[in-house]
Amino acid sequence: MVNSSGIIILLVLIAIAVGLIFLQYKLCSAENGKKAGLILPIISFVISVICAVSVFLFAAAKTTSTSKTYDDDGNVIASEVIEEEADSSDVIPTIVGAFLCTNIPTTLFMIEYAILRSGKKKSELEAAEMAKTQIQDL
Repeated sequence: MVNSSGIIILLVLIAIAVGLIFLQYKLCSAENGKKAGLILPIISFVISVICAVSVFLFAAAKTTSTSKTYDDDGNVIASEVIEEEADSSDVIPTIVGAFLCTNIPTTLFMIEYAILRSGKKKSELEAAEMAKTQIQDL
């Protein structure tokens, strides 16, 4: 049986994604769409950089553990704090993976921006060509 809260969360995430795609369409289609269409990709990129930095800080942090030695009666006879540094060969792929995964929305927003801007440029060129043709006909 499928969990109903999982379905609700999935529907909310889909609604948010559709809403953001529609918002990007409206921003790119606006009169000042050249600048406004870059708002969501820039916000998305900044969020992905923040995520990558936080993954770096989390992965690069020292891990601390405590080792205790007990006697036969259950009393602690020795306690030792162990600090381990993170292996940098494991941290770099994790950071790159986090950065690439969180940049998927940025890529999608930029693709939508490029498609809508090229369509707008094409229609502007066609309008300019029509105006030129009408002037020549006069």
